[in-house]
Amino acid sequence: MIEPVPPPRLPLGYTLHSFDAIDSTNAEAKRLARSGAATGTIVWARTQSAGRGRHNREWISPSGNLYLSILLYPDTPRQEMTQLSFVAGLVVLEAISNIVPDLAGRLTLKWPNDVLLDGAKCAGLLLESDSDGWLIIGIGVNIASAPVITGRTTSCLGAVSLSPPTARFAEAIVARWDTQFRRWETQGFPQVRERWLAHAAYLGEQIAVTLGEETVTGIFEGLKQDGGLLLRDSDGALRHIMAGDVFAASQAGS
Repeated sequence: MIEPVPPPRLPLGYTLHSFDAIDSTNAEAKRLARSGAATGTIVWARTQSAGRGRHNREWISPSGNLYLSILLYPDTPRQEMTQLSFVAGLVVLEAISNIVPDLAGRLTLKWPNDVLLDGAKCAGLLLESDSDGWLIIGIGVNIASAPVITGRTTSCLGAVSLSPPTARFAEAIVARWDTQFRRWETQGFPQVRERWLAHAAYLGEQIAVTLGEETVTGIFEGLKQDGGLLLRDSDGALRHIMAGDVFAASQAGS
């Protein structure tokens, strides 16, 4: 039996929907959006039975980790909403760094939407949108445990002296999101891009990018203004990649 814990305290303008257990915080956020929920709706759960990541991959969701979704209605063209993946990545990295300062120098951001601890995934993001104008940002952080995933290295933040830790992380992430989302609205993507690149994993290094059935390798040279990855391939051509899975070249095919 899961013992009840105090819910996160959120900034003004946010409404919390809290669950001990749920199928998926993103799924619940979608249901709320379709029933007319307002921007700033937050869904937080202690466990998920059907959590999902990108490409519909299973997101294993034991108690002790963070599962959180943010519902909003950005006043921006739909094609620009992907910029908020980079905002959210920075928000998660900065929240972790503030709560656990000893980890700050060990965290990096992997394109397009992972946070790495010592090169292993400790947090992930999933953006989902709809023609009705809503956007959901799903956030998962491995706080107490890291799931075993074939072909991928994972990590967790380890023992954190917080009570309860997931609520503290939820508070920190939503508070920082509130600030950084407003900054993005007023200052645009260039400042996000610059800050994201300052924490980028594999920048200037050889990487492999899987594009469906194809894998391409090259040097990760940065981000375009639209958030696309810039890859210098073996022929010297600069490729602009908008979707794919990134690995260090040494991990490709492992």
